[in-house]
Amino acid sequence: AQQAVSAEQNLIRNGNFTPPALESWPSYVVAEGVEPGTVQFVEREGRNVAYFIRQGEESLHNEVGIMQQINRDVNVYDSLILQLDVNILFQSLSGAGFVNTEFPVRIEINYTDIYGKDLTWGYGFYYREPEGSSPPVPEYLGLKLSQAQWLTYRSPDLIDLLEGQGTRPARINSIRLYASGWNYRSMVSEVYLIAQ
Repeated sequence: AQQAVSAEQNLIRNGNFTPPALESWPSYVVAEGVEPGTVQFVEREGRNVAYFIRQGEESLHNEVGIMQQINRDVNVYDSLILQLDVNILFQSLSGAGFVNTEFPVRIEINYTDIYGKDLTWGYGFYYREPEGSSPPVPEYLGLKLSQAQWLTYRSPDLIDLLEGQGTRPARINSIRLYASGWNYRSMVSEVYLIAQ
């Protein structure tokens, strides 16, 4: 029989980006034939942050991110809550683009459900209202923030949420944080995935 685990556990390593953060958070870039964005681990306003930045030619899709393998079973837990601090200084693409995934900050959790199927849950942050032909951002996909202000986001219980959308997660495989769109400057710090 599996013992119930009562203690709270943070499944993320170095979510406050203590140097050298790249060891826990390798970075990647998606930019075909365009100048890529970059991510730097720097200190800003007394906190260690992952700072995503791109200042290049406009109207060109690109993505830069960091990720971490987690590979932890969550069957023994009753709740799973994601928390992170976000600050978006600039985004040139309004809303979240045409497909509602081009956020100046987005977090994505890859998990395996109880039937062994690999699935992804994602959530984004933006401040610039969709314009022109960009669709509105549904509330379940993203949150509108005030520009250049820190906000602490705390997710609903992801075990409940994902169970409600289909199946319960059995294993958390990986997490990634990324910026995408055209040009952006955004910061993330204090990332936790609390299992209880």
